[in-house]
Amino acid sequence: MPDAALKRYAEFFESLTAERLALLDRVMTEDVHFTDPFNSVHGIENVRRIFADMYTQMSDARFIVTHAALAEDASGLLRWELDGRMRRNGGSWHVEGMSHVRFAPDGR
Repeated sequence: MPDAALKRYAEFFESLTAERLALLDRVMTEDVHFTDPFNSVHGIENVRRIFADMYTQMSDARFIVTHAALAEDASGLLRWELDGRMRRNGGSWHVEGMSHVRFAPDGR
């Protein structure tokens, strides 16, 4: 299951848009813990707010997963790139990052 769950998670984020934020519960549980350099939140609604803000600040925001691997504890590691343009000044934005994803028993 972890391999399929990681693939599903990666594909979801590559297809993520502001309109698809309502579907986060397909890959995240209600009690998700999300951490990035600017945020550390619990709960899927808080994660939705973070991504909604990103889509408000950026146009054409798109995640591309460049590598995916299962960790020994059946969690997953994703290397990704985020590209888009800042709405306020039109400047391009490129971020490379990595996510460590832990799966619930149901694969989310």
